[in-house]
Amino acid sequence: MSREFVIVVDSCSDLSTQLRNEHGIEYVRMGVVKNVGKENEEEVYASLDWEGYSNKELFDWLRNGMAVKTTQVSASEYH
Repeated sequence: MSREFVIVVDSCSDLSTQLRNEHGIEYVRMGVVKNVGKENEEEVYASLDWEGYSNKELFDWLRNGMAVKTTQVSASEYH
């Protein structure tokens, strides 16, 4: 059965993998910049499946005073 539309959300939607799979929901990743304004600034991606870092790591960064910001979804994420 072909669908006439696709539901797409970004990585701050907080939808589980199971829910996304059950309903055919796609998602695109937002960027997350660590150490904002510092020499070792680094961009990683926000993933609904916590790929690359765990939710504990994210909250540890924040608790330890690391400057973190999100970026808008880039056009390349849609391909």
